[in-house]
Amino acid sequence: MPFTSALADWRTTFKEGVNNFDTSGTITLNSATIINAPSNGKLPTNNYNQGGDKNFNSCIPSNGASRACREGGDLAELPSGRINFAQCQSSSTVDLGPPTFGNETVNIAEGEYRNVSVANGSDKKIVFATSNGKYKIKNLSATSGKIEFSSGQYWIETMSINNGVQLVFPTTGRVTFFIKNDYIQKNLTLASSPENLLFYHYGKFEIEGGASLNAYVVSESTVTINGSAKIKGAVTGKDIVLGGSSSVTFVDSANLIDVVPDCTIKIETPLTCFTDDFNRTSVGDDWALKVLGSSLPPAIEEGRLRFTSARGNQATSSTYQRLFPAADNLVELEFDYYAWSSQSGTGADGIAIILSDASITPQPGSFGGALGYAQRNNGTPGFAGGWLGIALDEYGNFSSPNEGKVGGPGFRAQAVAIRGSSGTNYQYLTGTNANISPKIDVRSTSSAQPNHKYKIIIDSRTSGKAMVSVLRDTLNRGNPADYVTLIAPFDALSFSGQAPVPKDFYLSITGSTGGSNNNHEMDNFKVCALKSNPVGQQIHHFEFDYTSSPLTCKAEAMTVRACKDAVCNLFTDPVQATLSLAPNINGAWYVDGNKTDMVQFINGSATVTLRNNVTTPVTIGVTSSVPSTIAGSNSLCRRGSGGLTIASCTLSFAESGFIFDVPDKLANKPTGNISISAVKKSDSTLQCVPTFASTTKNVGFWSTYIDPSTPISGQSLTVNNIVVGKQSSAATTLALAFDATGKANINVNYPDAGKMQLDAKYTGTGDEQGLVMVGSDQFVSFPVGLCVTPKDSVAECSANISSTCNRYKKAGESFDLIIQGKAWQVDGDTNYCDNVNTPNYAHTNIVLGHQLVAPAGGVLGAVGSSLYNHVAQTTNSNTVSQSVAEVGVFKLTANPSVPYLGSSFYDIPLAVSPNIGRFIPDRFVASSSSVLPSCGSFTYMDQPFGLTLTLSALNTGTYITKNYQGAFAKGSASLVGENINNGVDLSSRLSTLPINAGTWALGEANVGLSYQANFNRAVAPGVDGPFSQLAIGVQAFDNDGAVSFIGSPDMRADSSGICADSNTCNAKQLSTQDLRHGRVLMDNTYGPENEILRMPTYAQYWNGSGWITNINDNCTQGVDVLDGSELYAPLLTAGQTVTRSDGNSTLNIPMTSGQLPLLWQNTGSAAYRGQVTAPLKVENWLKWYWNWDQVSPTQLYDPRASAYFGRYRGHDKIIYWREVSQ
Repeated sequence: MPFTSALADWRTTFKEGVNNFDTSGTITLNSATIINAPSNGKLPTNNYNQGGDKNFNSCIPSNGASRACREGGDLAELPSGRINFAQCQSSSTVDLGPPTFGNETVNIAEGEYRNVSVANGSDKKIVFATSNGKYKIKNLSATSGKIEFSSGQYWIETMSINNGVQLVFPTTGRVTFFIKNDYIQKNLTLASSPENLLFYHYGKFEIEGGASLNAYVVSESTVTINGSAKIKGAVTGKDIVLGGSSSVTFVDSANLIDVVPDCTIKIETPLTCFTDDFNRTSVGDDWALKVLGSSLPPAIEEGRLRFTSARGNQATSSTYQRLFPAADNLVELEFDYYAWSSQSGTGADGIAIILSDASITPQPGSFGGALGYAQRNNGTPGFAGGWLGIALDEYGNFSSPNEGKVGGPGFRAQAVAIRGSSGTNYQYLTGTNANISPKIDVRSTSSAQPNHKYKIIIDSRTSGKAMVSVLRDTLNRGNPADYVTLIAPFDALSFSGQAPVPKDFYLSITGSTGGSNNNHEMDNFKVCALKSNPVGQQIHHFEFDYTSSPLTCKAEAMTVRACKDAVCNLFTDPVQATLSLAPNINGAWYVDGNKTDMVQFINGSATVTLRNNVTTPVTIGVTSSVPSTIAGSNSLCRRGSGGLTIASCTLSFAESGFIFDVPDKLANKPTGNISISAVKKSDSTLQCVPTFASTTKNVGFWSTYIDPSTPISGQSLTVNNIVVGKQSSAATTLALAFDATGKANINVNYPDAGKMQLDAKYTGTGDEQGLVMVGSDQFVSFPVGLCVTPKDSVAECSANISSTCNRYKKAGESFDLIIQGKAWQVDGDTNYCDNVNTPNYAHTNIVLGHQLVAPAGGVLGAVGSSLYNHVAQTTNSNTVSQSVAEVGVFKLTANPSVPYLGSSFYDIPLAVSPNIGRFIPDRFVASSSSVLPSCGSFTYMDQPFGLTLTLSALNTGTYITKNYQGAFAKGSASLVGENINNGVDLSSRLSTLPINAGTWALGEANVGLSYQANFNRAVAPGVDGPFSQLAIGVQAFDNDGAVSFIGSPDMRADSSGICADSNTCNAKQLSTQDLRHGRVLMDNTYGPENEILRMPTYAQYWNGSGWITNINDNCTQGVDVLDGSELYAPLLTAGQTVTRSDGNSTLNIPMTSGQLPLLWQNTGSAAYRGQVTAPLKVENWLKWYWNWDQVSPTQLYDPRASAYFGRYRGHDKIIYWREVSQ
């Protein structure tokens, strides 16, 4: 029947002492009894069977008045929380036990197991050690010994426990067995009370006679209670049989059973720990440090991290460089703490352990009593993004609501106190009483003390809670039991206004001293967490540039840079930052005209404007960023042409001055008329209104270099074609005529590239004595373009047909390009190479590329360098190493990125070089080669043999130059040969390879299956060989100046030396073959005309001194049929026919071990007697110089021999024969 998972209610399962739950179930008793039975004898069953004496009173109520039992309906129910055992079966392969000698006890933790067993004697035991645990076991068995059960649920597929095994149950808690297969209970098993032991059987349950059991028992099958067995509790089953004198005593306490079937084993995720023992000399990159004022930075002293020295007014911050997810996490921090001084009196102040929102760059709060976490009423903010500050406070002010701190019980020295998030003004949450013992610090000591270990736990694994606790171990001997709780676990989120946990925490430690002080140190730092992440690449700091004369009536344009290091190499990945302005009452940030403090950076740079309507100084910076900024990072600012400083991030706006906008421009190109206005803030609005009108004023102008700040051969800026000074003290005075609207015109030019600032200043005289008006504007001067040329003059390919250009470099070989920035000369100009240089042009990430000139439709390939950084030079000539992966003629390109110095005014065009080339392959590589002998293991000279290979034209790397084809392919190849490295070059006797300029396609030349190589015989009629180890190789020729050769050469046919040792190899060996000079020889044959004559035929080869039978030849065939060229002596007459065969009527069979007998016979009606001389037609490589006509010693002939019919040539050992008459 189906069941759903719900809270179990066992009262309906155990209504009485003995219960049926199935309508067809039965309860059967004979002489057994049910004690504390219903007074009416009615049991929860539809079928009661009283065996033996039908009048036997088996039901004994609590009043002792026994009576007969009977069915009463009202069946019991299985618990609604029942779950199928299949959900809880163990799939483990882990076996535990049995215990052994020397290991008498096996402790078992909560978990899943295959076999658990105890045996080997009464002193052996297994102990289930997890209280309220869950166990899934396939087989639990015990033949001797003891089993100690802890409270919890045991899901067991098969359980078998022998009689005599001691079972021990806990004095508190409940043990529940869920058993799949049939089970027999054999032991005396007594729990403290029945409701503390529950058996739930998916199969049968049986208890042997004599056993006793205090328990509640359920079986989804049959319960059998034998003999005199006794159960105290209750029994529920489909069928129940109480045999013999057994009994069940009902204990009506099922309401106390709160077991909910659950086999889910929660696997605790282990904490991952990070440690620092400071056993080094420098703090390193794991900590981001910051100091305020003249404080000494945190440093390692005698193997400890010192936050402050025992000197006054120290303030430091140290942030551990790791992120800790704040939700659903467990973070445990441990460290040894030392607060000490050789001075007497009161020490101060202490340290604060801080968790802050990692999306906000950590910046320490006020020091002194705020311990770097809380704010101060002097305007000093608290810790940026602070969420929790835990103070080890020696002096006592952290708990006090003074100096602007919110909440707290008052001054508490020698205390641990905790304050909340920044949104609550760092309100006091909780803390210890004053003067915890022993004290936090030690005074009047010359050694580091007290070396107490602190442990801070933040547990956010329960949704909506963040449990915080603080412990201390003053003995610090490595025993966890020595920890004493200072602040018991409390929910930080339960406090009103406390911020929810952020996405990630930073962990920081601040140290502080004031008028009183201590050394504050830490050792053996350890932080463990379920989850943590590396900080990743971070922004080092931000930089702001603005003009030297911001006005309240005009938004001030600023350039902001995201720096990845101290020298501000730009962070080129996407960056988002939140800008800060303090105070922000009378001003705001704008991006693209929209009021917002959120800015996106492109290639590390952004342009923003700041409006500030009053002259009150404001401080600018960055609150947070993505990616994050290094903890404690300070923004740097530059006013005009000044230096980058923290102080310049506080700026003031003037109420009058000059407004002009020098547009970004091309180097050396005048701007044309620019309007300059002398303005002041309106008395009635925030707008700018004219100061001068219809008058001429002498205004001083000077220029300053912004980027680069120290130029190479710095050139001068002109205003109205007049060179102006380069500093305020050398300002050039120009008379400007202001019109009725208060405007005048200026024309500005600067011949070089870079970022410049033009400053203007008017100093009043006479009635205007004391009036000083200033104005400035920055602009970017762009090169009009770049000039790209090869450094080598021979690199240019000016021929009309590119393939005829002189070779320049190998594909993949490096060469130098000269790249220069050029100034404007005239509109419409496209050839910038003859323009004047821009020495101070510097630009990062210029993209390098190339264009294919020839072959048309070829492959572009790749360049070796795809980016370079252009740097300022006297002639602006940058030498850039480049390479091209392909063969052909190319134009090389340089494409500057946008923006340049933060400006997108002009897109510097793609620069293209002249034609450069011709580029050729570096080498030719042989691959996929195969050389196959033609006759088994050898080949005859002049006999064709299979040879295939692929020759590839490669660049200096491993790339096949696919443009090496057509007119750009000039290479050829030949075979080389040498036997046993004897130095005798046999290459001329090898056939020609079909590789030449016309055979290349996409950088490869293939010798396919259609090609047959051969090795020629010696000049006729000479013989040589055999060449049993003839090395055959391939040699490549570029036919282009002999600079590209075969790749990985390993042989040289004309040398007996080891060419690899002398680096003189010039060919690549393909194979070693056995080449033999061969021929076929036939012997004459003799015999009676009425018999078949056998003519021996041999394949022979020259072994160096003579001809021998080639026993390896199993392939040679001859045309054995007579073709009419044979000679008869005497001639044939009518009816005479002679034939020759190899014994096969249809095929020419090959030789066997170099031999083949030819069979001659008379086949006509009349026998022929005489001599028949005939050749055997063989392949050319088996013909020889037989000189049959005695005048052609160099001509190759087929072998021939004679068959003699009617004669017997006699035995070789008999000299003379004669007949003897009888």
